[in-house]
Amino acid sequence: MSALAIKIIACVTMLIDHTAATLNMVGILPAGLLYEVMRAIGRIAFPLFCFQLVLGVRYTRNPWKYLLRLGLFALLSEIPFDFALWGKIYLNYQNVYFTLLIGFLATLVLKWAITLSGKKQILGFAAWVAAVALGAWIAESVLRTDYYGAGVIAIAIMSLSILPDETLTKVFGSVKLARILFFGAGVLALTFLCSLTEYFALFGIVFVWAYNEQRGYRGELVKWCGYAFYPVHLGILALVFVLPTLL
Repeated sequence: MSALAIKIIACVTMLIDHTAATLNMVGILPAGLLYEVMRAIGRIAFPLFCFQLVLGVRYTRNPWKYLLRLGLFALLSEIPFDFALWGKIYLNYQNVYFTLLIGFLATLVLKWAITLSGKKQILGFAAWVAAVALGAWIAESVLRTDYYGAGVIAIAIMSLSILPDETLTKVFGSVKLARILFFGAGVLALTFLCSLTEYFALFGIVFVWAYNEQRGYRGELVKWCGYAFYPVHLGILALVFVLPTLL
């Protein structure tokens, strides 16, 4: 399974989740079995996006362009996010791109620490721990981003899979097994720190296991569509279901 296939699965499960949340907010889909099932399916999305983010840090040749894209879409997504999920401008809770951006910055620190050696590497890993703690605090208490500090911590746990392949193989037996374990640990962190319903995301392990190290696409268009899906689908949900209730 390519990275593109995993991203498509993440987008589809996210769409199911957000559709249920929007329809519930406007009174079309009351709380019940269908609503709960749709939200449970949606739990798979965020951890898969975290997994993609970690892969992005590992393979990107220009992390600053990556960071710029995350920041750009964090800003573009905020109004659609507010109206699709809250029905108004809501300043007390920010969209998930902000969580991913903070997690990306913390993972960059880890990537830098790995390049060091000896005592410098110990200091580098200490800096990474500090970056994760600071990022989690910012997400939790300053910006109040989607998944709060738990989201940053989940990304941090999954980011350990960017350690050198020889290290992962020596400790865990294989890189694939290491990724599965770190992914599962990240989901469990979300479950205990954010919401007990997050354990449904453990089903995402199947897709992590199936990942074949292939990108799955060429060119920039698919990549930009992947970024744009988040604000676009939220915008459509807001226009179709929320706007009529405000007129």
